[in-house]
Amino acid sequence: MPAGLINGEFVAGLSFVTIFRVRSLDDILFKHFSLNRLERKKVERAINERN
Repeated sequence: MPAGLINGEFVAGLSFVTIFRVRSLDDILFKHFSLNRLERKKVERAINERN
């Protein structure tokens, strides 16, 4: 089942869940993404935890 994370996610942590469900390294492909995307998710998570 292909899962695209190109346009971001509507819930923080969705990328983690998608990656966690992969059963074999042969079944996953990471395309280029920027470190800024990961940093944004980290900040979003911190904000959500405060609320």
